[in-house]
Amino acid sequence: MRFLGERTRLVLTHAGLIVAGLVVVAGSPDGLIRVCAARQEPASPRGEGDRRKADSADDRGRGESDRGERDSLITSKIRDDANMFTEGTLKRAQMSLNEMETKRHVPIVIETVESLKGEKIGEAALERARIAASQGIYILMSKNDHEISTPLVSRRFASRIKESARTEIRDAFVARFRQGNFNEGLIDGIAAINLALAPTLEEMAKSDEPYTFRGGRQPADESRRSGSAATDSVRSNREQLIVRNRIKLTLAGARTILAAAESKALEQGVKENIAIVDDGGNMLLFERMEGARPASAATATTKAVAAATLMRATGPFPNDQNPDMFLGLGLQNAAAASGAKITTLKGGIPVTVDGQVIGAVGVGGGTGEQDAQVAQAGIDALLAKIRAESPEPARSPK
Repeated sequence: MRFLGERTRLVLTHAGLIVAGLVVVAGSPDGLIRVCAARQEPASPRGEGDRRKADSADDRGRGESDRGERDSLITSKIRDDANMFTEGTLKRAQMSLNEMETKRHVPIVIETVESLKGEKIGEAALERARIAASQGIYILMSKNDHEISTPLVSRRFASRIKESARTEIRDAFVARFRQGNFNEGLIDGIAAINLALAPTLEEMAKSDEPYTFRGGRQPADESRRSGSAATDSVRSNREQLIVRNRIKLTLAGARTILAAAESKALEQGVKENIAIVDDGGNMLLFERMEGARPASAATATTKAVAAATLMRATGPFPNDQNPDMFLGLGLQNAAAASGAKITTLKGGIPVTVDGQVIGAVGVGGGTGEQDAQVAQAGIDALLAKIRAESPEPARSPK
């Protein structure tokens, strides 16, 4: 065979002989030359690229599978069947719900319908919550009936969200809905839920477990739960090492708050001390109006710091309807011992944007109600200016 020429060998191969392990039963000699040449050449770059693409697709598929498994652990959702909200607002709201469920361990379901069709809002909400198998908070909104249910809370979380807090959550939604501002109402309502779920001083005093004001706490039985290695891995992957793109209150924003708060104080005829701090309780801006009591300057600062770091409005504990005088006195003594970081006086209100507490306003000099109204006027002016400068167009109600 070695004395035969290359073309002769290929012709014999064409007849059915086996050459170098390749069996050919049809085709022309020229075609066989091309086949053999291709057999001897190394893999082309295109083939290598195809393999890399296939490997990449496999990796991408595994990544999507992991993300799907992690996402499946989040049960909070918004079902906007009535099309009340814009797509951008829904995305922001869903992100806030996901973050709250991760931190507070409470799933939240918000559902909208076009009409109740004669059914009472409470009964409709209860039935839909059962169908949705809600294990946390459930809220139903009817667009055409202009009704929203008081949040339904599962038995597991009933002790954490009192009846007064549920009313406050509902009122937060309604305040903007009445003006036809569905998008702002959704964001304000979710912010109210976040505030209601934040741990109180009373809860921290009764618990042996460490709380973190930004990340909630781990459930008491979490460390005792047994699970597979895959489940533990998924839970580990969900934990964020850092937080990017946080919303921050600037000096310009603080000046907007101060101007509106001072205007409200002048309207009420009270002389106030006004303190504005960031989310860590650090001073951004302070003003003592002409004639305001110097002694109230420290009070205003304490209110602002307490509202920012506790992520809730200052006032009697546990609430205005049923205040605990002994607890209040104990907190006041603790505040004096700790450098005046806690107070049960009204007039300190957190500044909340997109569900995040970015600072707080503390006011002192008038009555508790007046101080709170002045602080709220400043915050409302900031939020109105933010909405006016937002690139997202507001959807007019149908």
